[in-house]
Amino acid sequence: MSTTLEVEAAWAQSVWNNSYIKQYSPVVVAFEPVETSERDLSYLYHKGKVNFWTSLVTRNITYPIFSAGDKAQLRYSVRVNYTKEQDASGESYRDVRSAFETLISIVFSSLGSDWGSTVDYWIPDEDPLSIEEVEIAGAKCWRGTIVFTAEQYTSSF
Repeated sequence: MSTTLEVEAAWAQSVWNNSYIKQYSPVVVAFEPVETSERDLSYLYHKGKVNFWTSLVTRNITYPIFSAGDKAQLRYSVRVNYTKEQDASGESYRDVRSAFETLISIVFSSLGSDWGSTVDYWIPDEDPLSIEEVEIAGAKCWRGTIVFTAEQYTSSF
C-alpha cells in the first residue's frame, strides 16, 4: 500500500526534476497558494514573472462491492496546474498548452504505468485541457489544469 507521500516522491523524482519540465518553470509548489499571503506569493515567480506549477496529491479509500475478498481501492488524484503571466504576443498561452503536452509525455515515459511502483495503474484525464485567465498578485495569468487519477488495490491498512 502506497502513501500520498510516496506518490508525491515518485512525481518529484520522475516529473518535477525532469529538465523539460524545468524549462517551463522549475518552481513547483505542493499547496494551493493563498492570494493574501506574501509568503505564498514569493514562491510563485521565475525570472521576475509569475510562472509556477502546483501539484496537489490526494487519496481516498473505497470498498468496491464486487471486489475480490476484502480489498480496498485506493484512488489517488494528482491535480496539476501550470500558471504563467500573460504577455502581449500570446506566447504565454501557447507555452501553457505546450507545457501540458510535455507533462503528459513525461508522465507516460518516466513514471510509467505504475508511477514508480506506487499504484496498480493510472488513467489520463478524459476532459480536455482547461486553460483559464486568473489574476495573481495583480498580474493577469493563464492557468492550465489537468487531473491524473491512479488506483491501487490493497487488503492491508
